[in-house]
Formats: sequence, C-alpha cells, structure tokens
Amino acid sequence: MSNKMFWRIVNSAESKTAEIFIYGNIVGETNWKSPKEDLSPSDFANKLAMLNGKAINLRINSNGGNVFAANAIASLIKSYKGKTVAIIDGLAASAATIIAMAADKIVMPVNSLMMIHDPMVCLTEPMNEAELQQCIDML
Repeated sequence: MSNKMFWRIVNSAESKTAEIFIYGNIVGETNWKSPKEDLSPSDFANKLAMLNGKAINLRINSNGGNVFAANAIASLIKSYKGKTVAIIDGLAASAATIIAMAADKIVMPVNSLMMIHDPMVCLTEPMNEAELQQCIDML
C-alpha cells in the first residue's frame, strides 16, 4: 500500500489560494487500523484550521461514502471564513456531492460528472419487521 493519502492539501505561502484534493472515499472516524487513505471529519477539520481563512479550491474526484462524515465536512466548509470553490475534476458521487454543494461556487468541466441518488442502507445483521420499518422511516 502506498504511503500517499488520496486527499491532501497544497498550501504554498506565495499563493492566495490553497487546494484540497479529495480523491477517494469519504469515511467516518479513523483509528490506528484505518488505511492511510481514509479521510475523517476530524482530520479534515484539523487541516482546514491550518489554512486560517485562506481561499480554497476543493478538487473532488470521489465515489462518495459515509453520509454523516460528508455532512460534517460540509458543515466545516460552510462555516469556513475563506472563499471556497469546489472543482469536480472527474466524479463527485453520492456523499461527495454533499461536500461539493457546501462550497461557495462549483466548477464542473464538461467531462466531469455529479451523481446524486436516493438514500441507501446496507444491512449487515438480522432485523425483524419493526426494525426494518425503523430503517425505512429513517431513509
């Protein structure tokens, strides 16, 4: 496995704009066993705070992932003091669209794609009728 993370921040002192690359899946909180590619809201918050209100370009090419993590990241972007532009470099799908929509402006080249779908759930344990109905109600 590569030591490179799929998301990174480029923040040159000479530039007026920093770039945040989100090029992979959006995940919940990470732990010591998590792959280095995982992006958690707390990791994102720590890196975003280091930019001190500098304008940012969010460069996105992601299949999406955890909707709750994406909502937390979107809230961080919305409350960020600097100007934010989401640039869809390839794909912003599923939960990645939530992050893109939080920016002040969205730029989509003609060869990019944004994919939005109805909420989904993956069932990994047995459920009775009442529990399934709660799941349906939540969706």
